[in-house]
Amino acid sequence: MNPGDPLTEGWRWTTLGEVARITASNVDKKSKDDEIPIKLCNYRDVGSNRFIHANIRFMAATATEREISRNSLKIGDVLMTKDSEVGSVALVEEDIPDLVCGYHVAIMRPNYDIIDSRYLLYALEADYAQDQIRSKARGLTILGIKMGEIASVGIPLPPLAEQRRIEAALEARLAAAEQARRAALSQLNALEAMPAALLRKVFEREAKIRFWPRVEISEICIQDRSMVSIDHPEYAEIPYLGLEHVEEGTGRILVTKEQAMTSDSISNNFLFTPEHVLYGKLRPYLNKVALPEFAGRCTTEIIPLRPTHVDRRWLAWFLRREDTVAFAMRSKTGSRMPRASMRELMRLPIPLPPPEEQRRIVAELERELTAVERVRTAARERLTLAEALPGAILRRAFAPGASA
Repeated sequence: MNPGDPLTEGWRWTTLGEVARITASNVDKKSKDDEIPIKLCNYRDVGSNRFIHANIRFMAATATEREISRNSLKIGDVLMTKDSEVGSVALVEEDIPDLVCGYHVAIMRPNYDIIDSRYLLYALEADYAQDQIRSKARGLTILGIKMGEIASVGIPLPPLAEQRRIEAALEARLAAAEQARRAALSQLNALEAMPAALLRKVFEREAKIRFWPRVEISEICIQDRSMVSIDHPEYAEIPYLGLEHVEEGTGRILVTKEQAMTSDSISNNFLFTPEHVLYGKLRPYLNKVALPEFAGRCTTEIIPLRPTHVDRRWLAWFLRREDTVAFAMRSKTGSRMPRASMRELMRLPIPLPPPEEQRRIVAELERELTAVERVRTAARERLTLAEALPGAILRRAFAPGASA
């Protein structure tokens, strides 16, 4: 649907400039002693809320009397972000004392004789309006849209009675869509916690755990720091692995050669083999663990651990526990980026059942994690569909000849 396309009888195309008074705020988030305290509705509030209400925690700022006079918000105002994240819209649904619009936001005050504010909100959320807004935005690094371009955005305009009928139908459907989204998100959040719960069950609550000996990690594996330098004649031929591509907390702990990358890195790398456990000690690899099925190289922020007296899968899943994650964060060094202390990590005690028991428990754990991952994938798909529902509802409502 585009401006100029045929519309339902009684509807017509109009522009934002014809149905609303549009102004842009210049009120910043700074506080000055000689100005009046205000609540600031900034572009983040608009970007994360469809409706602006008193329960939002607005930023405290100050403004001059003139700025307050020009930019105070009233019930029914429709707001749109005009810089950076262009095109997010929100409706002020109640009068809030001392609430002033912040910069990067345009205020649209509808002419209520011809357009209802809720209809304007939904019309601007629809694809045809968002496509226009994005096409009019300009900028190399930060996008922005000029006030004249905002005013020229075209929207379909039915009679007021039809607008209100559309609003009522849309709000019922959007409320149902939001309920579906929340249900899907709640289910996914519960499923996201299951891998950690399974690891706790194995390493903390297994019935036989009190009978297992505990040894320090340093007693059952070695940090293997075999390095390849940039002068190595076959350097470019060795597959490179980045742990940022390994999913954390799922059953996907094995890494195949197909997941390896080419790298133009000019730094030294550690070598690893299919016998190693790879442990990340610095972000973005911090506390990620993988079992390579091939020989390759990795950044020196990933430490190849070579098990000597433990099943490598048992060691890998132990390193993925929440407790190890928390330990790695506590034992960080340096001020700029969390980094695990490998010296302390090697001192961690690990339960050590007999080898056959290690393999049995790991096999059972991986079966359960694989089943959880299947359900999680389905839950993610349901959430994606639920999040797409509002857009589909709006597209249908504003399609030519549609009746919401």
